[in-house]
Amino acid sequence: MTAHFARKLLPVPAPKESKEEQARIQAVRELRLLDTPAHERFDRFTRIAKSALGTEIALVSLIDSDRQWFKSAQGIGVLETPREISFCGHAILGDEIFVVPDASKDERFSNNPLVMGGPKIRFYAGSPLRGPTGHRVGTLCVIDSKPRQLNFAELAILRDLASMVEGELRIDQLTISERTLRKSLNDAEIKATLDPLTHMWNRGAILELLEIERQHAEASGKRLGVAMVDIDHFKAVNDEHGHVVGDRVIAEVAARMRHVIRDQDFVGRYGGEEFLIVLEAANAVELRVVVERIRRAIAVSPIQHNGQSHTVTISAGLYIAPVTIDCSNESMVEAADKALYKAKRKGRNCTVVSERGDSMFPPPG
Repeated sequence: MTAHFARKLLPVPAPKESKEEQARIQAVRELRLLDTPAHERFDRFTRIAKSALGTEIALVSLIDSDRQWFKSAQGIGVLETPREISFCGHAILGDEIFVVPDASKDERFSNNPLVMGGPKIRFYAGSPLRGPTGHRVGTLCVIDSKPRQLNFAELAILRDLASMVEGELRIDQLTISERTLRKSLNDAEIKATLDPLTHMWNRGAILELLEIERQHAEASGKRLGVAMVDIDHFKAVNDEHGHVVGDRVIAEVAARMRHVIRDQDFVGRYGGEEFLIVLEAANAVELRVVVERIRRAIAVSPIQHNGQSHTVTISAGLYIAPVTIDCSNESMVEAADKALYKAKRKGRNCTVVSERGDSMFPPPG
């Protein structure tokens, strides 16, 4: 389900502000989650909420000064909406789950562009999330385009899941490299590091992280690998089914990558249907094991869209740098890209390790 928001905001009752609004906003910023890539540790809760409660959309939403920003989003393809038209802005004003059974009949929301246009919200239920300081920083919410209610058991599920999300909010899991990257950027530049379709790092950001990780590896003597990943036969998907389906395929491939990638690794959309993964690995064997797990997660089942199934596979080219890291970012990416080309020639849906130096890895017997 994709949202299309009205260009001109209609006059709607904006959410009120908390009595401790400045402290609350500070608490949101101190989470250091705004404008960071989607992460499996939050995605798992929105997936469960969407499935268990049978809704079209589930979100982990953080309420900034002028926007609601989605750390995790299932069923909607945007990263944020203006705070003044948000439902979550109302939900954070109380401690209980905020429920709107039918927004089209609620005077607070009937004229809202999110109700009158896409995603045509009718039902909303949001459980407030408190950050480590105790301030309400956002919500775990579920949304549907049909009016409905939640029964006692369903409310309990939403409340329990929200409690678990709060536990994740207490854990600062930004890596040293991510902190280094963010410190070098202003707010506008930080926002520009994310790819809006996949909610991953974009090309510029993943290359910056590669450089930071390469410097760390050089200083520590650890080994660093890269993987260039490409969706097989993607042009045929676009040509046969159109760019909407193509975008859906790219977004789902990204989501499956997040589901299995290790916390210490980085993945970004390199361009089009290509992804670049930066991985710490002891040797080529470990590097291939990690990327093979990603390949299998994507190939295991077709991607569903509007009642159609699309079988999707990926090919990957891998390169692991020597301990001395006597190579540049460009040479590492180039080596992985050449290995990707070999994977394509080999028949696709496979991984090939670059033959440079001791990165050689024999094909499976």
